[in-house]
Amino acid sequence: VNMLPERCINGRGLVISQHHFGWIPLDTKTKSKTMVNADFTIAETGALKGEIAFIREGYDANRMRSAYNSKGEQTYVKDFDGSKNWKIDRLHFANIWKITEPAKETYQVEIEDHASVAGDNIYISPFVTSQIETNPYKSESRIYPVDYGTQIEKTYVCRIKAPAGYVLDEKPESAILVLPGNAARYIYNVAATPGGDWISITSKFQINRNIF
Repeated sequence: VNMLPERCINGRGLVISQHHFGWIPLDTKTKSKTMVNADFTIAETGALKGEIAFIREGYDANRMRSAYNSKGEQTYVKDFDGSKNWKIDRLHFANIWKITEPAKETYQVEIEDHASVAGDNIYISPFVTSQIETNPYKSESRIYPVDYGTQIEKTYVCRIKAPAGYVLDEKPESAILVLPGNAARYIYNVAATPGGDWISITSKFQINRNIF
């Protein structure tokens, strides 16, 4: 509702009518938006166990619903889990047919490949979902604009409870990166409770313009 199909977000469209005609902009203010909330406890072996929830809005919700409805739940989960080394104990989907509400999917999982143990130290890689690892723009020069189609917002919030007797010893520095005019922004923050037994990781990536 109130969303152009992505294939139609293409600059301008020509209105043809007996009463009025002309060019109109074909763009959208609707975002491709996903928020991931994860709550884990970590064992002394390095295994993460807990709940991870995906909340999708706008075009991200539309893509998720299209995949879910075309494949069916079983195949959708198989494809989703196939790229990850997760043990899924329970799962739940909400608002698949309520298209005015965010689409939600929740998993109870155990993940064994995002931490390593060395003596009395546990090293954690807290990003259990996909992330940008390399620059997608590799050309020396660019002739055409970069057209994202929609604005993008990806938020990842992860809380990890350390095993008894463990506290946060070392963490990456927080960072805020902003392009001129707030055209894009990235925020990264790691914090711990005063006792050091709970660790919170926040990552927020935004593209605030459709075309660069």
